[in-house]
Amino acid sequence: MKESNFRKMRKEKGITFEKLCDISGVSYGTIRKLERGAQDDSVNFEIKEKLAKALKIDVFVLFPGELEKLEQKMKKLRRSPVKMQFFVPKDDKK
Repeated sequence: MKESNFRKMRKEKGITFEKLCDISGVSYGTIRKLERGAQDDSVNFEIKEKLAKALKIDVFVLFPGELEKLEQKMKKLRRSPVKMQFFVPKDDKK
């Protein structure tokens, strides 16, 4: 089985599995899941940010697929028709 990018970077930083749990506040099970190469979609972005911060690595470097997901969401937003409504307060002095 190929070593996950996440596990590789944790080892490069010299941080033990247990230490990462303590620093990040992320559960043992979640970190274990990521280190075993589980689908990134099963872990939310906020948790990935906590882990990246604990390892002092940019979240998009630690989880390269996240940048692509973000770019896809931005494309969808740009294509979707958005109706903007503005609130114009009435002049009560009249």
